[in-house]
Amino acid sequence: MSQTTTPSAVLDTYRALHPKSEALYARARGVIPGGITHDGRNLAPFPVYVDRAKGSHKWDVDGNEYIDYHAGFAPYILGHNDPDQNEAVAAALRSGRSNYGSGPTADEGELARLFLACLPMAERVQFFNTGSEATAQAIRVARAFTGRNHVIRMQGGYNGNQNVVAVNLMTSAADLGGVHAAGGEYPVVPITAGIPECERALLHPVPFNDLAAVEAVAKRHPIAALITEPALQNIGVVKPGPGYLEGLRALADRYGSALDVSCSVDVSPELISAAKEHAGAAGLSIDYRAGDIAQLEGRFDLVTCMGSLEHFLDKPAAYVFDTSIVFLICGST
Repeated sequence: MSQTTTPSAVLDTYRALHPKSEALYARARGVIPGGITHDGRNLAPFPVYVDRAKGSHKWDVDGNEYIDYHAGFAPYILGHNDPDQNEAVAAALRSGRSNYGSGPTADEGELARLFLACLPMAERVQFFNTGSEATAQAIRVARAFTGRNHVIRMQGGYNGNQNVVAVNLMTSAADLGGVHAAGGEYPVVPITAGIPECERALLHPVPFNDLAAVEAVAKRHPIAALITEPALQNIGVVKPGPGYLEGLRALADRYGSALDVSCSVDVSPELISAAKEHAGAAGLSIDYRAGDIAQLEGRFDLVTCMGSLEHFLDKPAAYVFDTSIVFLICGST
């Protein structure tokens, strides 16, 4: 006769295996809002606190070992604590290199050259601290280039945590009105509080794989950018249908909008990216791409449109540590 495991028994076992994690979470809740610094680490009744990692394995503070299928949101293709990368970073720090803040380094140009060699569809690249910074800048560039303000994004896609895209991720059917918005747009449903109504009015969530919906919105509003993942992956993997990405390219051209492919599942420079796999390999031209490495790359005329050489040195962004020495050395090793 088989035994049925109850939810309470599962929780009891979980707590017994992770007493140190539970204690750390209790302490963190007193100093960090919600007790965690990223919603992706949220786990009831408390998250597992990681102590160390090597290769494809992690160990938590209670000594439990795990196989890591997450890989730091994907870029750890060499595994954790790769000895060559570790030594390259340690050597850079021993030599006196640092996050200077006040001056560029040769490393950022070298990483940019390596990155662009892996992504021939791009003409220029700008590095950022996070993917949210990259997509925020991508949309700012699109608005500057087109002189428009409205943005189309895909229901169920994730493109960052800034106001302009932090909507309509894992939205309930009730919040969406209980009907599939085939050929049209969904109501804007923020994933966080604090997004002003004036910004929500510029956002247009549409169903993925629905070119008619994109065109319907583009006919009604002056669209600066279409932003999408090449394949949705926060609501389960939803692949683009045949001709969908090519159709987005055609609609962006027809209505004078920029096409931004945002890759939440991204890579380091040694690997062809998801955007290239899903879009470039199919011969699709994109205007720019932003991803969690984090970078913004694309057409020279778009990524430099924020100012003249004399005024902005052709640099469309101003982030203090967007070229951290650790990031640069890891990326180019």
